[in-house]
Amino acid sequence: MEYTVVINGKPQGPYSLAELKNLDITPNTFIRKPGMDDYKEAHAMEELRELLGFKYQKTAPQYFAAFDQRLLASVIDHFIIFGFYSVIILVSFVFIEGKDARIMAFLIPFPSIFIIKLIYGSVAESSASQATIGKKLLNIKVTDLEGSRISFGRS
Repeated sequence: MEYTVVINGKPQGPYSLAELKNLDITPNTFIRKPGMDDYKEAHAMEELRELLGFKYQKTAPQYFAAFDQRLLASVIDHFIIFGFYSVIILVSFVFIEGKDARIMAFLIPFPSIFIIKLIYGSVAESSASQATIGKKLLNIKVTDLEGSRISFGRS
């Protein structure tokens, strides 16, 4: 495998792994290998961490979702939950007779939508996907300040 290294702001190489050992590579040196779209810091490449004895350094997220994106994701999630709620209510209308009884069957459990959204959001954001369906659609991931997955309690 051949690597291209950025030295003094200019790409140089290609170098083999053995040749990289002889260069003055620091964890923050930018390196690229064939098949990569862009350069990465040396500490972010597993084979270079092993070869050069670097430790992986977590990088804090650089981009945060704007308020309007998060609001839209929440609206999408509420819409999905309301859709399920509506289907359940419509099915229950088959068994409930009388206008007043149907209105009560619709209104009494209505506040549960917000409780279900709270629980669903907490479970989804602390899961491996780190996002609710609305956030997945908008490519938003929920992390802590270091970019790691959050716990159920923090979500």
